[in-house]
Amino acid sequence: MKYKLLLAIAMIFAAISCDVIDKPFVENPNNGGGEGPIGDKVYQKILVEEFTGMHCQNCPTGAAKLHELIELYPGKIVPVAVHAGYFARPKKGQYDFRTEIGTAWDQFFGNSEAGTPNALINRLSLNKKMIFAPNEWVEVFGPILNKEADFKIELKSTMNADAKTITAEVKVETMKNIDKKHNLTLVLVQDKIVDIQNVAGKVKEEYEHNHVLRAGFNGTWGEEIIASPVAKGTKIDKTYTLSVKEDEKHPWATPNLKVVAFITDPETQEVMQVEEVVVK
Repeated sequence: MKYKLLLAIAMIFAAISCDVIDKPFVENPNNGGGEGPIGDKVYQKILVEEFTGMHCQNCPTGAAKLHELIELYPGKIVPVAVHAGYFARPKKGQYDFRTEIGTAWDQFFGNSEAGTPNALINRLSLNKKMIFAPNEWVEVFGPILNKEADFKIELKSTMNADAKTITAEVKVETMKNIDKKHNLTLVLVQDKIVDIQNVAGKVKEEYEHNHVLRAGFNGTWGEEIIASPVAKGTKIDKTYTLSVKEDEKHPWATPNLKVVAFITDPETQEVMQVEEVVVK
């Protein structure tokens, strides 16, 4: 009996010790709007600025990795595909996905020079490194996934088809005392655009491009929304309007448009919070 009892206890401890977590653990998967099971806490979301190009033969691998991570961490990742640099030139294809904002970011951070595909992850600098290859992305997520956010962002966006304008309403609330300047940047992204893409050395004529950066609402680096120290619970409301540039290079499909808003520390460019909403 004593032997059987000891064997049973040993089996219980062995079963417990076999639990393995092989990816960053998420204690609370609530979104940046504060919806979640733990009180009024708001957790930081992750802005992934994926630098890519339609003539970059390895970039579909990066896009696939990003899609995998979005599925793995639902509600935590906000993607923006930035087409910039040599491989984004429209040598062949219907659309030109390059933007002034994307080009300015690329020149500032040096992504295309580093070799696409790669990404900025909340524009974090880790060990003096800011540009990360697809196989590094999930590791960079780790410290962010359970981090309480400094800000809460709520977004609403509508399109006026007659006036050809898109309006975005932003509500920002501070989740703690803030003693530094911060900027708010808004951009427009578009899903489900079908055009060519070099896939592993072969041109695919009908490739679906998603999260494509298309335009900005308030400049390359946004607008200063906090200029001096403010207390926890401070609320800031902003409304922006973007005139729609619709031509053969910029097809607009209302159901496939989203507004992305993110708050940055202008000294470091680190993204402190990000949110997205579908344009209706």
